[in-house]
Amino acid sequence: MATIKIPHVQWRDGRPRWKPSDRLRELGYQRQNLQHPNERWFSLDECLAWCAERNADIVLRQAERNAPKRRQHKAKPTIFLVEDVFETLWTHPEYLTPRDKGGLSPKTIKGYKGFASWLKAFDPDLWISPAASVERKHAKGLHRAIQHGRSLSMANAVIRVCRLAWGHAIDAGHVTVNPFLALRVRAAPKRVRVATSQEMAALMAAADKLDPEIGDAIVLAFATGQRQADLLELVGDGIDNGRITFKQNKTGVTVSVKTTLGLARRLEEIEARKAEIAARLGKETLPPNIILSRHTGTPIQGIACSHRFGEVRTEAAKACPSVTGLKFLDLRDTAVTRLARAGATVPEIAAITGHSLASATRVLEHYMALDSEMADAAIDKLIAYNRRSKTIDGLLG
Repeated sequence: MATIKIPHVQWRDGRPRWKPSDRLRELGYQRQNLQHPNERWFSLDECLAWCAERNADIVLRQAERNAPKRRQHKAKPTIFLVEDVFETLWTHPEYLTPRDKGGLSPKTIKGYKGFASWLKAFDPDLWISPAASVERKHAKGLHRAIQHGRSLSMANAVIRVCRLAWGHAIDAGHVTVNPFLALRVRAAPKRVRVATSQEMAALMAAADKLDPEIGDAIVLAFATGQRQADLLELVGDGIDNGRITFKQNKTGVTVSVKTTLGLARRLEEIEARKAEIAARLGKETLPPNIILSRHTGTPIQGIACSHRFGEVRTEAAKACPSVTGLKFLDLRDTAVTRLARAGATVPEIAAITGHSLASATRVLEHYMALDSEMADAAIDKLIAYNRRSKTIDGLLG
């Protein structure tokens, strides 16, 4: 089979990247990913067409460089715009290095770029303003405008990305001041939502009726306290000898959880369903992911999972209206609270869910104060202690 080589183009897993030589970099060319604005990678034909145009430009630049020197007029300084601040961020090594080599996760980068795109649409005048002209008062005003126009959470998220982008621009020498530092903005209130037993039962009944794969995801989330993305990427090799092992995408932490009888039964049902899918689709093998679409036999993506969870929730609300406001991410916190109710310590909970000790503690601080079951259990323990000590029974029971 013939191999097509394109000068200065390197391919990795079907993704092309243009890497000019030292001589071309002296002419001002920089390394770049060959992608469309929507981040779709160039095909081979698109790479060839792009490189043909770039080569023509290189020829012109080389000709200009080799032409007799004329009297040069002093060039006007280039104005570094807000959009350039973010371009500096996207080209930072941290954003170009793979996750397994110390770079950021693709999901994190996608989130940052999403907030930047949202800011561009929200305030197009700011986007094309000189970065050096943005002052602290402008940063505060931007936060207020986003909070009133959208939400406090969105305002805080955009400010965080701006603070990060300006920090990298300072390191690169493009600006000298970060106007987004220490704005002392109010933190968005923590989301406090734990599913009740009735809500979980209604969800499972609706899922098994409409969408068994989403029911699988709900059971796994409820039993292990893992994030949606980690559940969808869990493969069969992660289950062995009554244990289920995860490597979390967000933190890189590996956790191993003993399966309960209920989870073990569900996993058996999943395997039987996958065998039926393979037979129906005429495939000898399916992807190793535990959760697969029964229609296509392929892994379910995060956006699709969220959409399908919403459909299940709508169905469940017919029997249990309070489930309407529940989100998939609430199942993780529900699992944490459930473990606490069972008497698990914070380190024990963290070992199952993959939270840091500080993060698990913060979760429980929010839920314990609102959880009457745990509060009642604490008072019952106090009553039992007082009766054993026989000191102030009359005062505290």
